[in-house]
Amino acid sequence: MLLLLECDACLEPTAAFATCARCGARVAERPARVRSTAGPYRATPKDERIKLLPFELARAPSADEEARLLQEWHAAKTELAEADDDEEIELRLTWLAAVLSAAHVKRGDRRSERACLETAWSRVRRPIHRATIAARLARKATREGDLDRAEAWLATIHPTKVAEVDADVSVAQAVLAQARGADARALEIVGAPPSSRVIQGNPRILAALVRVSVLEQRTDTIGARRAHAAAVREHGAGRLEEVALRLDLARKTKTPVVLASVAVVTAITVLVLAFIVATQ
Repeated sequence: MLLLLECDACLEPTAAFATCARCGARVAERPARVRSTAGPYRATPKDERIKLLPFELARAPSADEEARLLQEWHAAKTELAEADDDEEIELRLTWLAAVLSAAHVKRGDRRSERACLETAWSRVRRPIHRATIAARLARKATREGDLDRAEAWLATIHPTKVAEVDADVSVAQAVLAQARGADARALEIVGAPPSSRVIQGNPRILAALVRVSVLEQRTDTIGARRAHAAAVREHGAGRLEEVALRLDLARKTKTPVVLASVAVVTAITVLVLAFIVATQ
């Protein structure tokens, strides 16, 4: 599988083993020596408040924060190439890939998003980090209609025996199954609606959206609303909608709570505009 990598000199997305179109540097893949053990698992570097798993939960940084994080990203890649004890650096690199890829998503820059993620995957060695990144890349490929590439990413993953990481991978498998029309398989993976405890940890919000999306695809409007309402109770309407937009899942169903919120905001906006007009 040919990777799309960042040019180390200028960050331009470039195919592995090709010449960067922007600066002319040669972009070579640096295959990681994959470790046979998972090592200690932490989803977030020390002193960081943003938990990255699944990657879609990472929020884009501000412009000032992004400039600082890009410097750290360059430093982490350099340090990882030279390090013997790389546990902390790998965790940092994986976390930075999650946050910086969110910034690319916010700008609509899919190539830079992919290059950032594939660069991180090619550099880290621990199975837990490689699985987390590959699951994100599989969901991205599925969302963009490249189902064969999504399957290829999933094929790179082996069970990590870390429940939350393996759940993240399971959700990626369910997203792909649904895209291939295997609704029953998708529900088997994430659990039956309206709610389920099959998927544990942070990936539950993604599993909930897959559940709703499958029911939408089956035109089971009542079932989709019940599953969506259960997800809103667990995760909150605002957070659920935010993640649904990123994944392009469960876009048809709104619960009465969400609809009521929209109606309230609309009513307040109308009243404010009316007051402004009346006082002019």
